[in-house]
Amino acid sequence: MKNRIKQALISYLGLSSEQSKCLSAQSMMVIAGAGSGKTRSLVSRYIYLLIAEFNETDSILALTYTNKAAAEMRERIRDILYKIYYTDEAAEPIRELLKEHLGDDGFKKK
Repeated sequence: MKNRIKQALISYLGLSSEQSKCLSAQSMMVIAGAGSGKTRSLVSRYIYLLIAEFNETDSILALTYTNKAAAEMRERIRDILYKIYYTDEAAEPIRELLKEHLGDDGFKKK
């Protein structure tokens, strides 16, 4: 199930093969130049940990160098999660996989 959610997220987020490798890595540190997709990779990883790994937000540590970068990450995460859960038709496969795994009420099936 986790792999199906991962593949659906990769497709939905439009990640490159390098960016998609970041999703399920044990831990991650991204060092790259401006405009190379660092924030996108970190945001994607954060979303993956929430959706596919079912982690709580307080169990994920994401560090950036500036408050501006942290605010940008926070905004992107909120926007993408809102679209996935509520508005974006393209995210329907992810919602269906989550319902299959969690049930319509959002609680994990036993």
